Amino acid sequence: MNWLNKLYDPTIQWALQSKKLVLGIATVLLGISIYIFTTMGGEFVPTLDEGDFVIQPVLKTGTSLKRTVEITTKIEQILLDKFPEVKQVVTRIGAAEVPTDPMSMEESDVIIILKPKKEWVSASSKDELADKFKEALAIIPGMEVEFTQPIEMRFNELITGVRADIAIKILVRTYKYSAKRGMK
Repeated sequence: MNWLNKLYDPTIQWALQSKKLVLGIATVLLGISIYIFTTMGGEFVPTLDEGDFVIQPVLKTGTSLKRTVEITTKIEQILLDKFPEVKQVVTRIGAAEVPTDPMSMEESDVIIILKPKKEWVSASSKDELADKFKEALAIIPGMEVEFTQPIEMRFNELITGVRADIAIKILVRTYKYSAKRGMK
């Protein structure tokens, strides 16, 4: 630590005597930093292949628990029967007793645990498998599906309060105006 103290005083003296050079170096470093920041990608957390899927069935608001259970059971049956890549399917419906999750009562998560990729026969990539899942689930009326990954979904929820990868928030003063803007 003494050697650092011995270096400190001469360095400060030199910096005070060479103000233009120090400011020039600082300006160049600031410029380089700004350039790197503007050319850097917008996503700081890279997408990680978690190896599993979460399907979020989007049902009409107010869908009964009985109907939600029927739909998610049908989803589970289709995935387990038609896709040998699927090892296990677990469904979670509704919000937890402790309100730590922004999930509402009529929402559900269908967590799909996949077998190792070398055992896949229906598809060669996760995107292709997701497309095949969508095709197979299209027979269920009144439902849209969103695909994500378990950790990615929770991360999106924590950051934005929205479960999807992309969210649009419209902030206005009146409901009438917001409904009109939302339809555009």
